[in-house]
Amino acid sequence: MSNQSNRGGRQGFDFKNMTTRQKQACIVLAVCAAALLATIIIVGVILSGASGPAASDSDAFLSGPATGESYDNSAYQVDTSIPAVLAATDDAGVEYVEQTVFVGDSNTVRLYNYNLITLDQFVGAEGMGIQSLTSNACVGFKNDAKAYTIPEALAMMKPRRIVVTMGTNNADGNMTTDDFISQYRAALGAIESAYAYCDIIVAAVPPIPQDHSAYPELQMQTIDAFNQALAKLCEEEGYSFLNTSEVLKGEDGFGRSDYFVEGDIHLKPDGLKAVLTYLRTHALQTEDRRPDTDNIPARANYSASSSSQSSSSSSSSSSSSAETFKAAYYVEQNTGGTLTGGEQQGQTSLTFDVTAKDTITVTAVPAEGYEFYRWSDGLTTATRTDKEFKQNLSVTAQFVAKPGVSIENASRTITAGNTTTLTAKATGSFAGKDSEIVWTLGNDIVGNGASYTTNANLGVGTYKFTARLTVNGKTVEATATVTVQAAPTPTPAPTPAPTPVPTPVPTPTEAPTPVPTEAPTPAPTEVPTTEPTTEPTPDPGI
Repeated sequence: MSNQSNRGGRQGFDFKNMTTRQKQACIVLAVCAAALLATIIIVGVILSGASGPAASDSDAFLSGPATGESYDNSAYQVDTSIPAVLAATDDAGVEYVEQTVFVGDSNTVRLYNYNLITLDQFVGAEGMGIQSLTSNACVGFKNDAKAYTIPEALAMMKPRRIVVTMGTNNADGNMTTDDFISQYRAALGAIESAYAYCDIIVAAVPPIPQDHSAYPELQMQTIDAFNQALAKLCEEEGYSFLNTSEVLKGEDGFGRSDYFVEGDIHLKPDGLKAVLTYLRTHALQTEDRRPDTDNIPARANYSASSSSQSSSSSSSSSSSSAETFKAAYYVEQNTGGTLTGGEQQGQTSLTFDVTAKDTITVTAVPAEGYEFYRWSDGLTTATRTDKEFKQNLSVTAQFVAKPGVSIENASRTITAGNTTTLTAKATGSFAGKDSEIVWTLGNDIVGNGASYTTNANLGVGTYKFTARLTVNGKTVEATATVTVQAAPTPTPAPTPAPTPVPTPVPTPTEAPTPVPTEAPTPAPTEVPTTEPTTEPTPDPGI
């Protein structure tokens, strides 16, 4: 029995005694079983992930590429009914903007670059993220070698109000909404602690256009989530929220393409002007709470770069020399000149993939009649070399028409004793400076302003008048030639011969019309006078 039993057990699975065909069948069955088990495990993992907890608002960002990104325009709507969101008002005017200091990154810098605000009206730096606002010493003042952080600078500038526009450089997927709001709350608190007398307005993070290929890591969905949370932050902390997305967004929820540089995230002048108009028509009107406005220092030119202290979010990722960035160079409005970089010439835009080890040299080449003005980040040399990249770079070459002076009808002739008026016009980058023109004759200054009238006492001869204009040490001029001729000697007019007067022909006298003789009036017949009878005179004695 035991032997049978043992045989029976071995017969249950005895691989050694199996035939070759049986062994092959066992191997196939084992492989199939392993594949089935692996499939069950994979499906279980997928199902468990799908049934896991939904992502919170704090993780509202997408990590996919910008091209074809998934975007729901209605996912993170700002609640415009809360009091913190500034409603439409009457136009507060230019003065409202002039009393405002703008705090922000590259789009705020561009307000100054396009001469829409003055240097004293902004603090900030290109490429700065919200986490660097309190630590990046990017503000300078005249006659002061020290660089100041934004809160420190605002305390010195004593603004009536500030508009903070931050967050674009944090929308690359490396910072959650909760972290972003936490950093923003701390930054606003630091500003308020530094100078508690100004009104604080938080502007919406600007949208990005659908084509933002130069910055593919940025996500419109993330920006919407940031803005929804910023409005709530303002409501909680007593700040005001300026919902500029209303004017910058198109119907699809992305930034209007006509307001942005093509393929870029930076606003063009029309977009920035739209923001300023929206600010004026959604004004925060409060009493001026500043105790004084004395001893406010004048701003010096801003820091050209903040890359050393303001990577978009994660210091660990930005410090990696292997990380790839975009270095993008543009020509403002595609006019005035071109770019040359490497083997490429005559381009209106250049884009390079770079790492921290790369060095890029680009030259802005002005077209005929133009001259290079500056790069949008403040650099004033036409050839620039960028290296040690720690973030994306986007700069625009700005050109201006060459300055000059022109004189209308620059060659003329007058008669001695008369005058003529010369009119000059400043052109190019000196346009509008007509009142500063100086007129000279030889070494003598004879007039100022756009027009000059010559002296009536100029003698016969040729005179060269120069219209000269000097701005910031640069001088341009134009010359007019005035020829004075002697007055012609008048030729005496010949005395005309007297015209003979014809003898008048007597006019024949007409025969008078005979007047008929009146019939004589018959003499009246005399009536005979009767002789009176003589009566005797009575005797008085009788």
